[in-house]
Amino acid sequence: MGAMTKIRGHPRRCLLGALVGAIAATALVIAASFVLRPPPLAFSVADARSGATDENKAAFLNLTLVAGNPSGRAAVEYEALDVMLWYGTTDYIETNTSLLLVGLAAADEAALLLQPPRNATAVEVTARTLDDRFVQEIVAGEGRRTGPFNVAVAAQVRFKVAGVVYTRPYNVRVSCSDVYFVVADNKSAAATASSTPIDCHG
Repeated sequence: MGAMTKIRGHPRRCLLGALVGAIAATALVIAASFVLRPPPLAFSVADARSGATDENKAAFLNLTLVAGNPSGRAAVEYEALDVMLWYGTTDYIETNTSLLLVGLAAADEAALLLQPPRNATAVEVTARTLDDRFVQEIVAGEGRRTGPFNVAVAAQVRFKVAGVVYTRPYNVRVSCSDVYFVVADNKSAAATASSTPIDCHG
């Protein structure tokens, strides 16, 4: 009888052990998710400036996108970054985005940028349009502002914690509304123009 009781006790101990293991694994996943959860990234638009070129046949629009990583422990690896410029909600102006890495180039060539903790990186965004509506508005607005424009940012990022652990990829989408460009009479003057920074929101 004692042997039979001992034999029947094995499944119970196995079930209890499996239950304890499942609870421990769940707790580990929750703890890891808490530690590795992505911090909120901060984006803003600064130094929006515009002007006419080519004998007033074209117009350029330049802005600086400031990408901020406020986390104190996680680096951010950008795998894709796209900045879209809209005049109102219907007129799209194609942009050319270039990262100012300033020595922050990622070791992984597949990544655009590996941003360390507590870092802000400038992304220069340029656009050029031949649309006569924009050109004439910018020419007529010298010394003033033109807009409003909407800036949309789409990025794919991964977070790198403790220098070794990567999270899954995250898609980040934010928009910056009511962006006005300071109008200058030429590129050299536009380089010294500045505008009020605009925060972006998800």
